Amino acid sequence: MNLGEKIIAGDDKAMKTVMKAAELQTVNLFAVYKYPLGTPVTNNPAITAMAEKVSQLPGIKRGKDYLFQVRQTLESGQMQVSFPKDVYTQRLGGVDFDVMDLELSIRGIKVKEKYFAAVIKGYALSFIVMFKGDEEDPTQQKILNTVTFQ
Repeated sequence: MNLGEKIIAGDDKAMKTVMKAAELQTVNLFAVYKYPLGTPVTNNPAITAMAEKVSQLPGIKRGKDYLFQVRQTLESGQMQVSFPKDVYTQRLGGVDFDVMDLELSIRGIKVKEKYFAAVIKGYALSFIVMFKGDEEDPTQQKILNTVTFQ
């Protein structure tokens, strides 16, 4: 997470302040990788989950509102990022999640991500799927399809 913060903020002091403030409201739930970290591979697909307290932000009522803010942060950061399509909705575990696809370049490597977000009990619950090629997406989607909520 710290590496991601450094990549987005770069040397921008104002962006670093924004990132630190968000960090105080965010709980990292888990991160899983296809291979153990440090494995000598060129592609290590991952799924991460986090929850950010948004109850004090009345304009964030659903995932797409949260993703709008995420997009603004990413676009104002230090990396080149593109959004190949509009936000759409997908059901996971009986809950509607809004999904934002993005493509970015990290250290010269093109990476694709999907941000899934839903506002539940005052928190924006997010799953972030990261992969290098389209071939990884179906495997990760199968994993997300096993999500259940109680």
